[in-house]
Amino acid sequence: MAGPRGIEPRTCGLSQFLKWALKLASFGESAFNECDLRIENDKNDLQNFRVWLQDQNKSKVTQETYLGILKRAFRRIGKPLTLKKIKNYLRKIRETHSPDHFSLNLSAFKNYLRFKGYDGFLDDFKFVHKGFVPKRIPTREELQAFFNALPTLGSKAFFIILATSGLRPGEVKSLTLEDVDFKQRMLRPSCHSGVTKRSWISFYNQEAQNIIEEFRANLSKRQRKSKKRLPISSRDLKRDWRIAKETTGLNLKPKDLRDWFCA
Repeated sequence: MAGPRGIEPRTCGLSQFLKWALKLASFGESAFNECDLRIENDKNDLQNFRVWLQDQNKSKVTQETYLGILKRAFRRIGKPLTLKKIKNYLRKIRETHSPDHFSLNLSAFKNYLRFKGYDGFLDDFKFVHKGFVPKRIPTREELQAFFNALPTLGSKAFFIILATSGLRPGEVKSLTLEDVDFKQRMLRPSCHSGVTKRSWISFYNQEAQNIIEEFRANLSKRQRKSKKRLPISSRDLKRDWRIAKETTGLNLKPKDLRDWFCA
């Protein structure tokens, strides 16, 4: 049986054919939901997705971000994983979270479905474009108060490197021993392998050096095995940051320190 004009099932991929078939269906999305698309995923799926992201030249930071988003989403969505459930999950994220958080989730799922052969199945979801909002740069006094409220040396070291180097939070977290020249207090982030972000060398001050040295002098055995310059878990950093927020009443984000450095 011949397909619709302009579509050649024998020469196009199955996923592309299904995509066009759905778009040409005359009953709309409600009929499609009745026979919802089931997306098979096993325990190796996310690892294979990581390899695909590497082949797409996505940076290590992007890979980790997408995998973290999908792991959390899959736990909340449950099995079986279907397109309808994914769309409902994204709608909830859009209603309850910031535009940036929604855009990250949407980007992760668009890439995942492309990896699975369902490119374009989320075309009805659009990224949220925010209007321009002038940034408020925190004062030196506010930064000092927040720094003093951080409960551990690890989070203090993370804070002061951000404030004195201008690096992104992900770049600081990913710094290895080889990325740091202690004599010159120079940083050379090597985490970006993608095409959207670039980083150059940066420097930090003597105060940051002193805190880093004190932090590393008190590392646990497990931390000493790490190749990271600041072997701190994201969970511990979030906990310390939340404590400082509650103590000071300041809604300071790690990325705000980069803005302060550039101001």
